[in-house]
Amino acid sequence: MRRLAVVLLVFTASCAVNTPRTNGTPPVVVANDNRTPAGTVRDGVLTLDLDVVMGRWYPEAADGPFVDVPAFAQRGAAPTIPAPLIRVPKGTRVRLVIRNRLDQSAIGLWGPGLTTTNDSSTITLEADSARTVEFTATTAGSYMYGARRGPYDPITNGSEQLAGGIVVDEPGAPTNDRVFVVNEWFMEKPDKEVRNVYAINGRSW
Repeated sequence: MRRLAVVLLVFTASCAVNTPRTNGTPPVVVANDNRTPAGTVRDGVLTLDLDVVMGRWYPEAADGPFVDVPAFAQRGAAPTIPAPLIRVPKGTRVRLVIRNRLDQSAIGLWGPGLTTTNDSSTITLEADSARTVEFTATTAGSYMYGARRGPYDPITNGSEQLAGGIVVDEPGAPTNDRVFVVNEWFMEKPDKEVRNVYAINGRSW
């Protein structure tokens, strides 16, 4: 029987659609179907290099409306929404090398090796700096990781889509399942009109 893992991520993006940029067009965000775990496993250690970059996200269609948001990218690849999937057997050591490539914006990392998304459990990463985070996946289950700019607030932190799934499997457990990550895109227009769009694995439903 196929197993379904659902990682529910409720995070928001609050920004104007089709915002012009003066310093070049950011790379197009790729919808992550969460079929392929990211990183390389060797001798029981998963190594994954991640960059935090600006990306242009088309949640509905390639020729539809877009929004420029911070997103995670596996080093050398396009940014993805959701962030690259971390999936390992229980007992695996996970080594993440994360670089913040956002201009003049520090971020707070949460989730990888931490237990909650509270402000007290974040790791600060200054602009254009890197940090290595290591932890051992000791408990099987579905988790999440991500980043944000400043203390959590659904409006002021709304411009990021910086979150992804962590799945820890029991050794020998079947992995022919599907992982769905659900996120919310929140937009407040200048006239205070509010719109919400939900996406599954980076695509609006």
